[in-house]
Amino acid sequence: MPILSSCETLESHIHCLEKQAPLHIVSSITIAAFWLPQLLQAFHKDWPEITVNVDVVSAANAIEILRNSKADIALIEGAAPQGPFICTPFDSYPLHIVCAPDYRNNNELTLQQFCSEKLLLREKGSAIRDTLDSILYLAGYTAQPVWTSVNSLALIEAAKAGLGITILPDVLVREPLSQGTLVSLSVQDLLLTNELTSVRHRDKYLTAPLKALLLHIESIRSR
Repeated sequence: MPILSSCETLESHIHCLEKQAPLHIVSSITIAAFWLPQLLQAFHKDWPEITVNVDVVSAANAIEILRNSKADIALIEGAAPQGPFICTPFDSYPLHIVCAPDYRNNNELTLQQFCSEKLLLREKGSAIRDTLDSILYLAGYTAQPVWTSVNSLALIEAAKAGLGITILPDVLVREPLSQGTLVSLSVQDLLLTNELTSVRHRDKYLTAPLKALLLHIESIRSR
Protein backbone atom coordinates (compact mmCIF):
# COMPACT_ATOMS: atom_id res chain seq x y z
CA MET A 1 0.00 0.00 0.00
CA PRO A 2 1.29 3.50 -0.85
CA ILE A 3 0.66 4.84 2.67
CA LEU A 4 2.54 1.94 4.31
CA SER A 5 5.37 2.33 1.84
CA SER A 6 5.57 6.06 2.59
CA CYS A 7 5.65 5.39 6.34
CA GLU A 8 8.46 2.87 5.95
CA THR A 9 10.40 5.33 3.80
CA LEU A 10 9.89 8.09 6.39
CA GLU A 11 10.99 5.81 9.24
CA SER A 12 14.09 4.82 7.31
CA HIS A 13 14.85 8.49 6.64
CA ILE A 14 14.44 9.36 10.34
CA HIS A 15 16.83 6.57 11.37
CA CYS A 16 19.35 7.84 8.83
CA LEU A 17 19.08 11.41 10.14
CA GLU A 18 19.46 10.43 13.79
CA LYS A 19 22.66 8.59 12.96
CA GLN A 20 24.06 11.81 11.49
CA ALA A 21 22.87 14.29 14.14
CA PRO A 22 25.66 15.79 16.30
CA LEU A 23 25.76 15.17 20.05
CA HIS A 24 26.19 17.93 22.60
CA ILE A 25 27.91 17.23 25.94
CA VAL A 26 28.35 19.64 28.84
CA SER A 27 31.10 18.56 31.21
CA SER A 28 32.71 19.75 34.41
CA ILE A 29 36.38 20.68 34.22
CA THR A 30 38.00 17.69 35.93
CA ILE A 31 35.95 15.17 33.93
CA ALA A 32 36.78 17.01 30.71
CA ALA A 33 40.49 16.86 31.52
CA PHE A 34 40.85 13.29 32.76
CA TRP A 35 37.90 11.19 31.60
CA LEU A 36 36.27 12.72 28.53
CA PRO A 37 39.14 12.51 25.98
CA GLN A 38 39.50 8.74 26.36
CA LEU A 39 35.73 8.32 26.43
CA LEU A 40 35.23 10.18 23.15
CA GLN A 41 38.20 8.42 21.57
CA ALA A 42 36.49 5.08 22.23
CA PHE A 43 33.12 6.41 21.04
CA HIS A 44 34.54 7.72 17.75
CA LYS A 45 35.98 4.30 16.94
CA ASP A 46 32.37 3.05 16.72
CA TRP A 47 30.79 6.25 15.39
CA PRO A 48 33.48 8.11 13.43
CA GLU A 49 30.94 10.15 11.45
CA ILE A 50 29.22 11.67 14.51
CA THR A 51 30.24 15.17 15.56
CA VAL A 52 30.41 15.64 19.33
CA ASN A 53 30.28 19.22 20.60
CA VAL A 54 31.58 19.79 24.13
CA ASP A 55 31.16 22.72 26.52
CA VAL A 56 33.32 22.66 29.66
CA VAL A 57 31.50 24.48 32.45
CA SER A 58 30.78 24.29 36.18
CA ALA A 59 28.47 21.55 37.44
CA ALA A 60 25.73 24.09 38.21
CA ASN A 61 25.93 25.58 34.71
CA ALA A 62 25.95 22.11 33.16
CA ILE A 63 22.65 21.23 34.80
CA GLU A 64 21.11 24.56 33.82
CA ILE A 65 22.10 23.98 30.19
CA LEU A 66 20.62 20.50 30.36
CA ARG A 67 17.45 21.77 32.01
CA ASN A 68 16.99 24.21 29.11
CA SER A 69 17.33 21.34 26.60
CA LYS A 70 20.52 22.79 25.13
CA ALA A 71 22.57 19.62 25.62
CA ASP A 72 22.04 15.88 25.29
CA ILE A 73 23.93 14.88 28.42
CA ALA A 74 25.84 16.42 31.31
CA LEU A 75 28.87 14.89 33.02
CA ILE A 76 29.21 16.35 36.49
CA GLU A 77 31.03 15.90 39.80
CA GLY A 78 29.49 15.97 43.26
CA ALA A 79 25.89 15.56 44.34
CA ALA A 80 23.32 14.43 41.79
CA PRO A 81 20.87 17.20 40.85
CA GLN A 82 17.19 17.28 41.77
CA GLY A 83 14.61 17.48 39.01
CA PRO A 84 13.39 15.57 35.95
CA PHE A 85 16.71 13.81 35.37
CA ILE A 86 18.11 10.31 35.09
CA CYS A 87 21.42 10.24 36.99
CA THR A 88 23.93 7.42 36.61
CA PRO A 89 27.16 7.35 38.67
CA PHE A 90 30.09 6.11 36.56
CA ASP A 91 33.19 6.77 38.65
CA SER A 92 34.55 8.65 41.67
CA TYR A 93 37.74 10.26 42.89
CA PRO A 94 39.19 11.06 46.33
CA LEU A 95 40.04 14.61 47.31
CA HIS A 96 43.43 15.23 48.93
CA ILE A 97 44.15 17.86 51.56
CA VAL A 98 47.65 19.13 50.75
CA CYS A 99 50.22 21.78 51.59
CA ALA A 100 53.92 22.53 51.15
CA PRO A 101 56.28 20.14 53.03
CA ASP A 102 57.47 22.89 55.41
CA TYR A 103 54.08 24.55 55.92
CA ARG A 104 53.29 22.56 59.08
CA ASN A 105 55.25 20.53 61.62
CA ASN A 106 52.33 18.17 62.21
CA ASN A 107 50.39 16.56 59.35
CA GLU A 108 47.36 15.68 61.49
CA LEU A 109 44.67 18.26 62.31
CA THR A 110 41.29 18.40 63.97
CA LEU A 111 38.40 19.96 62.07
CA GLN A 112 38.65 23.05 64.26
CA GLN A 113 42.36 23.41 63.53
CA PHE A 114 41.73 22.90 59.83
CA CYS A 115 39.12 25.66 59.71
CA SER A 116 41.48 28.09 61.46
CA GLU A 117 44.23 27.50 58.87
CA LYS A 118 44.92 29.56 55.76
CA LEU A 119 42.73 27.76 53.25
CA LEU A 120 43.15 27.92 49.47
CA LEU A 121 39.84 26.71 48.06
CA ARG A 122 37.83 26.40 44.90
CA GLU A 123 34.91 28.79 44.44
CA LYS A 124 31.46 28.27 45.97
CA GLY A 125 29.29 26.30 43.56
CA SER A 126 32.14 24.07 42.42
CA ALA A 127 31.71 20.36 43.18
CA ILE A 128 34.87 20.29 45.31
CA ARG A 129 33.81 23.26 47.45
CA ASP A 130 30.24 22.01 47.82
CA THR A 131 31.47 18.63 49.08
CA LEU A 132 33.74 20.30 51.65
CA ASP A 133 31.16 22.86 52.78
CA SER A 134 28.48 20.18 53.24
CA ILE A 135 30.65 18.10 55.57
CA LEU A 136 31.81 21.14 57.54
CA TYR A 137 28.23 22.39 57.88
CA LEU A 138 27.05 19.07 59.32
CA ALA A 139 29.91 19.22 61.82
CA GLY A 140 29.09 22.81 62.80
CA TYR A 141 32.01 24.51 61.04
CA THR A 142 32.50 26.82 58.07
CA ALA A 143 35.51 27.45 55.86
CA GLN A 144 36.85 31.00 55.52
CA PRO A 145 39.44 30.77 52.72
CA VAL A 146 42.19 33.32 52.19
CA TRP A 147 42.24 32.32 48.51
CA THR A 148 39.22 31.47 46.36
CA SER A 149 39.88 30.43 42.76
CA VAL A 150 38.14 28.88 39.77
CA ASN A 151 41.57 27.66 38.66
CA SER A 152 42.93 24.56 40.41
CA LEU A 153 46.48 25.13 39.07
CA ALA A 154 46.60 28.50 40.83
CA LEU A 155 45.71 26.79 44.11
CA ILE A 156 48.39 24.13 43.59
CA GLU A 157 51.06 26.76 42.99
CA ALA A 158 49.90 28.79 45.99
CA ALA A 159 50.08 25.69 48.19
CA LYS A 160 53.57 24.86 46.85
CA ALA A 161 54.64 28.39 47.82
CA GLY A 162 53.60 27.75 51.41
CA LEU A 163 50.63 30.09 51.36
CA GLY A 164 48.19 27.62 52.88
CA ILE A 165 46.27 24.38 52.54
CA THR A 166 44.25 23.34 49.49
CA ILE A 167 41.85 20.48 48.68
CA LEU A 168 41.88 19.06 45.16
CA PRO A 169 41.25 15.79 43.27
CA ASP A 170 43.95 13.15 43.44
CA VAL A 171 44.41 13.31 39.65
CA LEU A 172 45.51 16.94 39.98
CA VAL A 173 47.89 16.60 42.93
CA ARG A 174 49.29 13.12 42.24
CA GLU A 175 52.40 14.47 40.48
CA PRO A 176 53.37 17.18 43.03
CA LEU A 177 52.81 14.63 45.82
CA SER A 178 55.11 12.12 44.12
CA GLN A 179 57.70 14.87 43.53
CA GLY A 180 57.54 15.96 47.17
CA THR A 181 56.53 19.55 46.37
CA LEU A 182 53.26 18.90 48.25
CA VAL A 183 52.43 16.61 51.16
CA SER A 184 49.11 15.14 52.29
CA LEU A 185 47.44 16.17 55.52
CA SER A 186 45.05 14.12 57.61
CA VAL A 187 42.05 15.96 59.05
CA GLN A 188 39.93 14.19 61.65
CA ASP A 189 36.44 13.28 60.30
CA LEU A 190 37.21 14.81 56.90
CA LEU A 191 37.29 12.07 54.26
CA LEU A 192 36.32 13.60 50.92
CA THR A 193 35.18 11.84 47.75
CA ASN A 194 33.36 13.15 44.70
CA GLU A 195 31.07 11.00 42.60
CA LEU A 196 31.11 11.41 38.81
CA THR A 197 27.63 11.23 37.31
CA SER A 198 26.12 11.28 33.84
CA VAL A 199 22.84 13.20 33.77
CA ARG A 200 20.17 13.34 31.09
CA HIS A 201 16.62 14.61 30.99
CA ARG A 202 14.17 11.79 31.59
CA ASP A 203 12.15 12.84 28.53
CA LYS A 204 15.17 12.97 26.23
CA TYR A 205 14.79 10.85 23.08
CA LEU A 206 17.73 8.47 22.82
CA THR A 207 19.17 8.26 19.33
CA ALA A 208 21.36 5.30 18.45
CA PRO A 209 24.60 7.34 18.85
CA LEU A 210 23.44 8.71 22.21
CA LYS A 211 22.64 5.19 23.42
CA ALA A 212 26.13 4.13 22.34
CA LEU A 213 27.70 7.06 24.19
CA LEU A 214 25.79 6.18 27.36
CA LEU A 215 27.05 2.61 27.14
CA HIS A 216 30.63 3.84 26.85
CA ILE A 217 30.12 6.04 29.93
CA GLU A 218 28.59 3.17 31.91
CA SER A 219 31.49 0.89 30.97
CA ILE A 220 33.89 3.15 32.90
CA ARG A 221 32.48 1.82 36.17
CA SER A 222 33.50 -1.75 35.34
CA ARG A 223 37.11 -0.95 34.40
